Amino acid sequence: MSLPYGALKRAGINVQGNQNAEVSALNFTHLVGQRICTPHGSEQWQRLARQPFRGYRLVLDVDDDLDNVTPSNKSAWDYFDKAMLNRLHQNLEVSDLVTTTTEH
Repeated sequence: MSLPYGALKRAGINVQGNQNAEVSALNFTHLVGQRICTPHGSEQWQRLARQPFRGYRLVLDVDDDLDNVTPSNKSAWDYFDKAMLNRLHQNLEVSDLVTTTTEH
């Protein structure tokens, strides 16, 4: 999250961290999420993307190549299953901007 957070802040945009808080998206110009792939998080991201006349941009940060996790990283291998990756890809498709820390 530090990459998009820092870039927005340097651009003069008022940035707040608000994890798991109920806030109105209408109060922001940019909404930044990271690795959004759980059912609940994906439902919210997709709902935010479908809002007509929305005044905010959706920025999704993916800091690892999650499509190529190997079995040697057991916790990530177990967590990022096909359903999680499918939701991540759907969320990437509706985002206005995607940031990464690698070339993947």
